[in-house]
Amino acid sequence: MRAGALLPLISFLDGWYALMIGPYMRSFYKSFALMLTNFLMLLICFNLLLLGYSRVARHFHPLLAQDSKSGPGAGGNPAWRNRTLTAESFAAVMLRNYDYDPITQLRLRPLHGRYVNVEAGGFRRVRDQGPWPPDRSALNIFVFGGSTTFGFLVADDQTIASYLQQHADGADRARVNVYNFGRPGYTSTQELLLYLSLLRGGFVPNVAVFIDGLNECQEWTSNPPLGAHWPDEYVYTAIENAKRSQNTYMLLLQAIPMAGFARSIAERFGIDRHTDDLQPPPPDVPAYIVDRWLRNKKVIEILSRGYGVTADFVWQPVAAYKYDLRYFKFPRTVLQSESWVPAVYPAIEKLAREGHLDGNFLDLAGLQEGERRNLYVDGSHYNAEFSDEIASRIYSFLKTTGALNQPR
Repeated sequence: MRAGALLPLISFLDGWYALMIGPYMRSFYKSFALMLTNFLMLLICFNLLLLGYSRVARHFHPLLAQDSKSGPGAGGNPAWRNRTLTAESFAAVMLRNYDYDPITQLRLRPLHGRYVNVEAGGFRRVRDQGPWPPDRSALNIFVFGGSTTFGFLVADDQTIASYLQQHADGADRARVNVYNFGRPGYTSTQELLLYLSLLRGGFVPNVAVFIDGLNECQEWTSNPPLGAHWPDEYVYTAIENAKRSQNTYMLLLQAIPMAGFARSIAERFGIDRHTDDLQPPPPDVPAYIVDRWLRNKKVIEILSRGYGVTADFVWQPVAAYKYDLRYFKFPRTVLQSESWVPAVYPAIEKLAREGHLDGNFLDLAGLQEGERRNLYVDGSHYNAEFSDEIASRIYSFLKTTGALNQPR
């Protein structure tokens, strides 16, 4: 067929489209474009509204309504006003910063920021950090614990371990190197496994300090560490979150205010919590907690004797025990996760008072009794001043027991 013969057909179809379909398509396009524009404008306005609300709410929130004159991590709660410190702290403890570990199950990835630095050796940096691997000519102290030992919402040089390093540096003696192996979520069980892993790897300290109490008493339904292991689903979630954190599009999506609003709704109503595989609590939870800690303590002591390490144990202060909550600047509801504290802490104190915990145990549970100031940066974690006080007590204890006078 010649091309000329098609011209009438083409002209007919063009005229028919212009007469019959064109107006409808133009009308549909205009309507669709208008709806899409309105939707995008509403989406932008809603996100701006959420952003403004979060700024206002953050300004009046009890966590933020503190004097910030004393710098990050000190005093009341200025840490939350330091956006860099807050962002780095949350980045360190969120699941996306964990890698799978065949022994402890979860370990922190290396992280390097202005205030929070986690080294490849698995420890958080302290002031005047010693070398890794440790210098065998120095007296090396490994400090183990949970997020309170790690130092959530305080800078590297404001953690318990860092202040312990500073107290040691001020003494008239040879070099002491302190290593902060505090890890968020760890109980004495994970600390034992981490300690064993380090010893097997040839990283043997002179002194090992274990700071426990808070995580041992966490609710069964909120945190998994009360068992001998994290549940498989929790570890799987950590690994998957770590993978997703490398996705640029996911990170951009999470930065949208609506995404944060959706996460808060999910947290508020308990959506997407992997708790089905958590083991149920034993009939007598407080007795189980105490017994488990005592068994872990015994195993640590046996390991330490075999490797020639002095092991010392510290029972930490918590806001829910012997602290005047009139000076607690945060909602009382945050203390609900410490529901076993009133039963467990007196039991530990009784054991110590009756001499069942030997001379390597330091009870700091009542350290804050009578204090008339805020000692926390949030519902659980110590501010810089209290971290320094705890470190000072630990340093004095180590001197008293002779742990710092070991021949090298």
